[in-house]
Amino acid sequence: MQKWEVLNSEKIVDNKWITIERQKCDIGHDKIIEDYYTIKKRDYVIIIAEIDNEIYFVKQYRHGIGEIILNLPMGLIDKNETAETAAKRELYEETCLEADQLEYLGNFFLAPSYISTRAHIFYVNNARKREKEKSDTNEEVLITTISKAEIKRLIESNNIKDMSTVIALYRANNKLNLF
Repeated sequence: MQKWEVLNSEKIVDNKWITIERQKCDIGHDKIIEDYYTIKKRDYVIIIAEIDNEIYFVKQYRHGIGEIILNLPMGLIDKNETAETAAKRELYEETCLEADQLEYLGNFFLAPSYISTRAHIFYVNNARKREKEKSDTNEEVLITTISKAEIKRLIESNNIKDMSTVIALYRANNKLNLF
């Protein structure tokens, strides 16, 4: 087995949100794929914030599917920002919680065959509530907490549909004892 060789690459879309490239690839054994598409987005963070056996979630509209769904707080990592700094920022922006330190639980790829984006998972159980200042964000979120006992049922009943959230919760299971 060998890595594919990119013979040619053309950017189809390239903006602050996403880059889509059409590539011509030599996949070995005298086989060429003329039109292979890859997607590049910034890496993102997912934060599991636990306070008193409750996990912080947000409900928000997700335009890609046209639905309001329940997911863990998450967000893109800004340029020149570490994953931990982004996690602290997103935790505050989405939940009004602050934490001095977060525990890194690892990372994963959602669809590595064509998307290069990496998700970084953080856990915190010593966050504190702070009043939120006015923000000019384009996001509207509804903060909610869910008991640890309820999370498995919500996943199994398809009320938690976001795979990043499901994967992060499974990754944190040794801390949360959900499953």
